[in-house]
Amino acid sequence: MEWTDQDKAHLLSFKDTVDSDDVKIKEKIKQLLLDNKYIIHVLNNKELEAVDAEPDEYFDVNILPYYMIAPT
Repeated sequence: MEWTDQDKAHLLSFKDTVDSDDVKIKEKIKQLLLDNKYIIHVLNNKELEAVDAEPDEYFDVNILPYYMIAPT
């Protein structure tokens, strides 16, 4: 598959508009993980705990954006 300008434009459209079910589901999973104080606690990141970090700061550190959702 060759990458076209149309493909690039479609990808960039996700930046502002979330119209893909996969993107919506991944965002929902991210928020569920970040909003769960028990998950944040068991991640046991001493550096972030030492500075009383907000849960959002765990994203891209302990909670990575690589969710695998099987297509249905």
